[in-house]
Formats: sequence, structure tokens, C-alpha cells
Amino acid sequence: MADSKKEDIETISTNSVLEILNLLSSTQKAEVLEHLKDGLSDFPQKKNSTDEIPVSIFSSEKISALEAISKYLKEETELEFKKIGEILNRNEVTIRTSYKRAMKKFPEKLDLSNYSLVIPINLFRNRDNSVLEIIVAHLHDNYKVSFKEIARLLCRNYKTVWTVYSKARKKRKDAGR
Repeated sequence: MADSKKEDIETISTNSVLEILNLLSSTQKAEVLEHLKDGLSDFPQKKNSTDEIPVSIFSSEKISALEAISKYLKEETELEFKKIGEILNRNEVTIRTSYKRAMKKFPEKLDLSNYSLVIPINLFRNRDNSVLEIIVAHLHDNYKVSFKEIARLLCRNYKTVWTVYSKARKKRKDAGR
């Protein structure tokens, strides 16, 4: 039955939809548009960007931050390991190993449900800080997210998040930034 309904929907032409819309009053059209907007808001805002990474991909405690990034870039942007390595300023072998470890520990799809918090990919080129330090510092400094909320978002312990931020801040001070 679902197949026949799908076929019926596919046979409706654009002209038919426009004809139906023209028969509606402006109030009815507004209601239809509102229903469409509500329905579309349920769909994830998939970007598959190599410019920024959604924080939601770090919501698994099973894999490390670098493993999550490697998995995201490999699966969602379909880049080669060599290109991912260039983007992240890391060796291709490191990226391949991170991806394979991620697949072994977490074969499911990453959570791409939220693009409201993103990390610019170019931040990960900095090798002075760990991947987790970069994420925590960016969320805290740029989005003003509390350590408690960062811990929840990253599925990490509050004390771990606080310590990681402390280390990143100390490194910044030592570098004169």
C-alpha cells in the first residue's frame, strides 16, 4: 500500500500542485505553508561541510574526538584519507587508523542532528593543542557554553572538560596569546 501511495505522489505534477494552490484562499495558503514549514523542521540540517563540524558528532563516549572527526569527514564528505590528513594537518596513516578504530568501536552513523554548534575545521590544523582542547576552548570561548553543558554535549566528565580547558588556556598564555 505504501508503494502505491508513493507512486500516486510521484505522478502529481508541479502544475497540478500550482492549480490546487490557486484554488485556496490566502488564509488556506498560509496554513499550508505553515504545515510545510513544520514538517521540514523535523529533517536534520545536513550540510556535509569540510569547513565546519557539528558538535553533535562528539556525542558518543565510545570514540575519541579525532576518531569522530575522521569518521565524519570520511563518511559524510566522502573525502580520501590523504585529503582529510591535509585538512587536519595530520598524517594520512593517523587518519586511516583513527577511522578504522572508530568503525570498530562505533559502526553506527554519527549524530548529525544539530548544526547550531559547529567547530571550524581549520582550528584542528593547530598541533599545539589536542583535538579535545580545541573543541572545549572553542565552545567555551566563542559560544559561551558552560563546562557542565560541554561535558553533556561531549559525553565527558565535567572535571575532564574543566581540566582540558585549563590546559588549553595555559598553553595560550605560555604562547603569549
